[in-house]
Amino acid sequence: MKKFVLVFAIVGFLLAIVFSLFHFAALNSAPLGGFGFILYIFFFPASMGSIGASSEDSIVFLILFSAFLNSIYYSILGSLLWYGLNKSRPVFFVSITAFIIAWGAIIIAFI
Repeated sequence: MKKFVLVFAIVGFLLAIVFSLFHFAALNSAPLGGFGFILYIFFFPASMGSIGASSEDSIVFLILFSAFLNSIYYSILGSLLWYGLNKSRPVFFVSITAFIIAWGAIIIAFI
C-alpha cells in the first residue's frame, strides 16, 4: 500500500510543478485557451488556493506549497483507490464517484 500511495503522491507533486512552471513560463496566460485552464484545474486542484496571490508573494513558496497540497490530495486518492481495489469494492466506487463529482463541479464552476 505504501508504494502505491507514494507513487500517487509523487505524481501529484510532479504534475503540480510541471503545470505551475508551464503556467508561469507562458507569462500567466493560458496558451491552450479555456481547455488548457480546465486541464490545469483538473490535474492541479490545489492551484485554486494561489489564484488570488499577489505578485509580492514568493512564487517559489506558492508553487511548492500548492504542489505539497496537491501531493496530499493525490495520496488520499491513491489510498482510497488501493483500499477499494484490495479490500472493499463499494469504497472504490464511492470514492471514484465522489472525486468525479468534485472535479466535475470544479470544471463547471470555471466554464
